[in-house]
Amino acid sequence: MFKTGGQLVPGTFVVGELQAFDPEGDVSLLVHKTQRIRVSSSILGFHSKAFRAMFKGYFSEAAKLSENSSSSSPTEIELPDDDPEAMLLVCAILHGKVLQLQCQPSSRQLLKAAMHAEKYDCIAAVTPVMVLWVPRKSDFTCGPRLLGTDLDYLTTAYVLGLPKEFGLFSASINRWATDFIHILVPEDDSHRVTLLSKVFGESFRTESCLGRIF
Repeated sequence: MFKTGGQLVPGTFVVGELQAFDPEGDVSLLVHKTQRIRVSSSILGFHSKAFRAMFKGYFSEAAKLSENSSSSSPTEIELPDDDPEAMLLVCAILHGKVLQLQCQPSSRQLLKAAMHAEKYDCIAAVTPVMVLWVPRKSDFTCGPRLLGTDLDYLTTAYVLGLPKEFGLFSASINRWATDFIHILVPEDDSHRVTLLSKVFGESFRTESCLGRIF
């Protein structure tokens, strides 16, 4: 599904095709050996301390970039351990090219992107955009089958440091904890049922969670 009227709608990122968030960018990120993303080292370095160190410090990537500075071709930097969809989203946000992706991230894609933003120390730069994709109302009211989605948003809120959203999803998950436990764990495994009951009953209570984390 594609963008309509400047808005993103749910869909699937096209992974594998070259994405140029800066057509004249001096860096081509090769993510997980499958996704090339052309970017500006200056823009990434401005928003991310990790990228700034990578491109301006004493790492091999900085030396490679310096050696290729006179070339019109971008310097290829390999990121073999990163997730292609997550890096597409992070780089799009940092370059102000989110609409170029043409679809809205799923709860799991958003979580992965938030975790990559934390890895590259650019949470402050991506949060104003990512928070727009965290629902203000939990879909978990529809039942335990959506627990995975709510857990994704709960964790995303934790990574981004969003106390209100964290409270919303922790309260929602706690409400359905008992039903979820009996779906996830066989009834004859009483030890795990008891353990998970304690986890949901204590760790996901809104007040105690917010007090410990925020």
